[in-house]
Amino acid sequence: MGIFGKLFKGPEIDQAKSADSKQKMRRLFDSVVPDGGQYQLVAAYTEDAKRFNYGLVHGSKTTYGSLIVGWKEGADPTVVVVPTVPDLSGCGDPEICPRSAVKKAYQNNGTAEPFYTFNVTMGFCSVARLKEKARGYGVSITEYLTAVLLKVIADKQHRERPRRERPVALAIPINLRGWFPSETLRNFILTVRPSIDPSLGEYTFEEVLSQVHHYLRLNINRQQMQAAIAGNVKFTTNRLLQIVPIVLKNPVMSLGYKLAGVLPYSGTYTNPGPFPVPEEMAPHIHHMEVILGQATTPRPHCASMSYGDI
Repeated sequence: MGIFGKLFKGPEIDQAKSADSKQKMRRLFDSVVPDGGQYQLVAAYTEDAKRFNYGLVHGSKTTYGSLIVGWKEGADPTVVVVPTVPDLSGCGDPEICPRSAVKKAYQNNGTAEPFYTFNVTMGFCSVARLKEKARGYGVSITEYLTAVLLKVIADKQHRERPRRERPVALAIPINLRGWFPSETLRNFILTVRPSIDPSLGEYTFEEVLSQVHHYLRLNINRQQMQAAIAGNVKFTTNRLLQIVPIVLKNPVMSLGYKLAGVLPYSGTYTNPGPFPVPEEMAPHIHHMEVILGQATTPRPHCASMSYGDI
């Protein structure tokens, strides 16, 4: 294959060492977790970075910890974390994360469609009238429509008469270009999670709107978004994670997405706002449309965009 072929192929995996590590992980996990054989396992680690400054000498120190993470679908406990050491010669007590500890919102799911089937419902209204309605409540259009969607989903859940009503929450993407200038054409966003909890009692629309208004104003700021970006980038630049085979990363990423990207939300709402075009193009455009991609679960998502007064 040659030196360049080996270079681009990436690091070779020692299959014998990998198989031995899997057996050690299984023995350790089963020794401290009841019914451990029912769990799927993956190796993980923790990273604790601390900075120091002693006059002329300054820098940082990073401490890594090794973990065995086990999970099983459809039962409690969902996830078990066992601290261990790099050579897998021993382990500590397991940390059990029951399903009840996982933040879960009302799952506004509908009927599953065949793959590549995508239903779209559109509506059009006057931007001026919508803005006037939102201003009547002292809020923005995004805040107003977010509250409307939360109220509609909460009322739908109430009509279903569940034994216990769950929180209703939305994923609201925030365009970061206004905060952190970038020339990328890809999505450059973070999400916030406005929510209400119907188990605490019934909400009027005005109460939902007030909660959304203050939540968004409190959580959309440069400092929090900058911290979130730094945390995300740290994972992509970590050398240890880069050499972990993709076959081991995929199950963890899939589980992580389900726990952090699906269960905490009832749906998504995005509002890119006005769509500007060059003056030469304006006479040839009647309106703009925005459509969110197909979700991993069969649930409706909403989006809005304006062009002129439509």
